[in-house]
Amino acid sequence: DDANTPVVVVIDEVGKMELKSEKFIATVHAALDRKGEQKRMVLGTLPTPRYGHKIQEVEDIRAREDVLVLKIKQANRDAATDAVTAALTAWTDEEGLDSASVHLDGLRPFLDEGQEHKLATTSSAPSPSTPQPEGGPAKKPRTDDTNNASAVCGPLIGAE
Repeated sequence: DDANTPVVVVIDEVGKMELKSEKFIATVHAALDRKGEQKRMVLGTLPTPRYGHKIQEVEDIRAREDVLVLKIKQANRDAATDAVTAALTAWTDEEGLDSASVHLDGLRPFLDEGQEHKLATTSSAPSPSTPQPEGGPAKKPRTDDTNNASAVCGPLIGAE
């Protein structure tokens, strides 16, 4: 229960059947809404709308500014797995509770439609492969305008 120990919560999957349980959806929202207590990331799966049918609870999660939705397909799943692993590894290696420096730019090729704006402030953050000055990277101060998926101790959700 150390506040500096990163926690990754995995939810597979937030779909139609799972949402029939009020306790399940309450637990999902509790995981997504929990901020500041501990460094945490939520990694889960959301169903892709089929034949135009959307599940409102899933769309509400997809629309959250602190949720980054990736489009995972058979053709990109290996590369997406590597990118998510790199982002989570970089995130767990960060010190302290501030996750404003989470390196999510590597996920850009896998973003679901309409998700690009959630990475708006990460373009200036160095990627994990960028050579760092001696002594490590300088800590970037958190600003008030970083209310997006990269700036919160928050969720990362992949679509199937």
